[in-house]
Amino acid sequence: MVEAHRKYLSTEPLLHEFYGSHTVKFANYEHRKANLSEMDLAVAGVIGLVEAAASRVLKGKTPIVLFMWGNGSFRSGYNLTSRHMTLHRRVTQKVRERGYLVLLVDECLTSTMCPICVAVGVSTRLAKP
Repeated sequence: MVEAHRKYLSTEPLLHEFYGSHTVKFANYEHRKANLSEMDLAVAGVIGLVEAAASRVLKGKTPIVLFMWGNGSFRSGYNLTSRHMTLHRRVTQKVRERGYLVLLVDECLTSTMCPICVAVGVSTRLAKP
């Protein structure tokens, strides 16, 4: 154990120099920027689909669009925000910028079937109370 600790202490300055270098910091910055632009394209696609569907249904009238999002939170390892939560924040931000309303929905029992489906004979899931 003492030998392993000594080896770590001898390599620590090299690691600090590498990860603190301008090249690595710039590469990380470019990577984060690329991820956000990819996410922005996905969000713009979702909003475009919703707006196109609403305008087809309403035929020229001003669409009233309500975005409902589950209020569950997902975490990745190391106590970092997951990609799901990042997408959630990004969609909420972009949708609110366009003037749409965003509601958080309780996700409790959303993966269960409705009582009508169970009454028909589909019993693969539990009925909602």
